[in-house]
Amino acid sequence: MRRQRRRFFNFLTNGPPQRYFVALQFCILAAMLLFLLYGSFYLFGQFSLSAQELVSTPAEFRVELKEWYSHVVFALAGVFMIGFVINSLIGLMFLHRVVGPLVQVKRILDLLAEGEFPDGIVRFRRGDFTPELAESLNRLIDFLRHHASGRGRR
Repeated sequence: MRRQRRRFFNFLTNGPPQRYFVALQFCILAAMLLFLLYGSFYLFGQFSLSAQELVSTPAEFRVELKEWYSHVVFALAGVFMIGFVINSLIGLMFLHRVVGPLVQVKRILDLLAEGEFPDGIVRFRRGDFTPELAESLNRLIDFLRHHASGRGRR
């Protein structure tokens, strides 16, 4: 058997969830970048306006400049951390919508492996990805029920 060569984009298997996630990540990171750039330009603009009013020695100017740099670094670090937390929470919510159905499918497959059938039809929560997986699993359960009942009659 000849081994197939892997392509770089083989990981793009499930289109809609991956497109949503990439678009979501782009929007969050672009908003964070714009906010960071705006914040840094605003702070440097304020410093340049206040520096015009300073009548001081170069040493005092250096001290003032260091204070402004530390202020900018802490402000940008704070914005980055807030963006990171928001991005992580949204990523976890998205992951929950992808992994939740897989946990349910695993539970149902474990039931089927033990010879039991689940009660009712399989449904995923509204907003979960891969609803077609529930439909396929329901067809499999119907087939197995029909096959098991046909074998039991013989």
